[in-house]
Amino acid sequence: MKGGGGRRALVWSPVIFVIEDLTSKPLHKRGSDEWFMPLESPKKGRIRVGRYSGPGDERQRREGRTDKGKDGKWEREREREREREREGEERVGSTVAAVIIIIVVVVVVVAAGVEVVVVVVVVVVVAVAVELVVIAVEVEVVVVVEVVAVEVVVVVVVVVVVVVVVVVVVVVVLVVVVVAAVEVVVVVAAAPLFVTVFASYPGRQINYNLLRSVVLSEEKEER
Repeated sequence: MKGGGGRRALVWSPVIFVIEDLTSKPLHKRGSDEWFMPLESPKKGRIRVGRYSGPGDERQRREGRTDKGKDGKWEREREREREREREGEERVGSTVAAVIIIIVVVVVVVAAGVEVVVVVVVVVVVAVAVELVVIAVEVEVVVVVEVVAVEVVVVVVVVVVVVVVVVVVVVVVLVVVVVAAVEVVVVVAAAPLFVTVFASYPGRQINYNLLRSVVLSEEKEER
């Protein structure tokens, strides 16, 4: 390219510079936002490169765009990038929270289903026990009419059946209690997570340190 005063090799520069010939007026901006910067000049000593401090630079200072770092980006551009990074972190935090909530809900539903199945089994066992007792009573009545010795044997058998049924019922009740306790523990353990998630969404990332401190404090109290 040719400029006033001789041949000059020029290149687009990411920094605001002007080329000023000592014997002529400053060269102005070429294009929309870029300035020219010389690579070499045959007239050494007559070309000077300096920072432009005219009205354009003042306008950019007012707009907050003068802080241009080594990466060649304006402060406004870096702020946009930081905002996009924060939005990405918030999306990741929201996704993790949603997955944890789904897992907790599934565990509670499965625990409730197991409890319902155990209750149904209890009802069936009790019904069979009642039927066995009724049959034993009928057999006992028949035996009383016929033989007293056989009656004693049948009474012993009836007592054994009743004891077995009672043991089965106690075991089933214990299973129901254990399942209910597990379900309560799961819900209590998930409560801090729900509080943290709903306190931090939307607009803020999940405070994992707070969640960890709450869980550790609960475990310490339980111990």
